[in-house]
Amino acid sequence: MALIKLRKTNEAGEDAGILIVNTDQIVAITAGTNATELQMADGRPRWVRDTPDEVASLTKTSA
Repeated sequence: MALIKLRKTNEAGEDAGILIVNTDQIVAITAGTNATELQMADGRPRWVRDTPDEVASLTKTSA
């Protein structure tokens, strides 16, 4: 289990703090207009300020 630290946001792109994510739980990474959407294994989306490339890079280096 690898954990990564991301900059949490809401759908509008407003800062909402920090999000710690287990990389094993990320199903998909989607670029949105204001934020990057992470589809999680529990079916709930999470939005972050980090770009899809940054998230993908973090998941690869932490695995």
